[in-house]
Amino acid sequence: MVQHAPNPVRLSGRLTRSQFRGKIGIMGGSFNPPHAGHLAMAKRARAQAGLKYVIWLVSPQNPLKSSRGMASFTSRLAACEKMAKGHSWLHVSQFETCLQQQAGQIYQPVTTAQTLVELRRLLPYAQLIWVMGADNLIQFGSWDNCEMIQNATDMLILGRPGYNYQALSGYGRHLMGHRTQPRLLGKKTISGTYTRSRLTDGKRTNSNWTGGKWAFDMNAYNLLSATQLRQAGNQL
Repeated sequence: MVQHAPNPVRLSGRLTRSQFRGKIGIMGGSFNPPHAGHLAMAKRARAQAGLKYVIWLVSPQNPLKSSRGMASFTSRLAACEKMAKGHSWLHVSQFETCLQQQAGQIYQPVTTAQTLVELRRLLPYAQLIWVMGADNLIQFGSWDNCEMIQNATDMLILGRPGYNYQALSGYGRHLMGHRTQPRLLGKKTISGTYTRSRLTDGKRTNSNWTGGKWAFDMNAYNLLSATQLRQAGNQL
């Protein structure tokens, strides 16, 4: 069980946790390396869902990816921070590394579900929206505690060429809740009152919660791939 993240743990060096209010987009990933496609996704998500901020959560190690060919966490974090410069709405965070150290999981990756539990505690005034590409929706069913993730936050899926049809017809899509428009993500009502149970630390509590909705932005096309960039010799 991941221990509670203490207040001093910050998501960003620029803002305190009390300043993270309203709709906050969360983009997790290896960013190996970060590229223009990541930035384009962040901009598209911000515009479509009306996000106040977007946070890039740089993962120490994605449990579904091999560590072979993975640049050091320090270099990936620095590259993300360099790319985020000049964008006051974009923040880069090593939050998962902090959780990993606190939980004594130095050799075991922190999962997205664990991260979201702690983010909810750290940012009680934020409406978190998980942002990911259609390729990740295909794999979503294999994520640890995927149903908990779906309950804990709204999700914005951004289309990617070659992945959209499989994403919308696969198992991951059927785990999603109520499909809506991107601009309605983070809101507590959908055509009236929308009440859903929330999962926290494996315990279910009833609340008028925003989690459980999802939207698919079919017109968001990200042609770049970190894997292709590495294969072309673009290493950190």
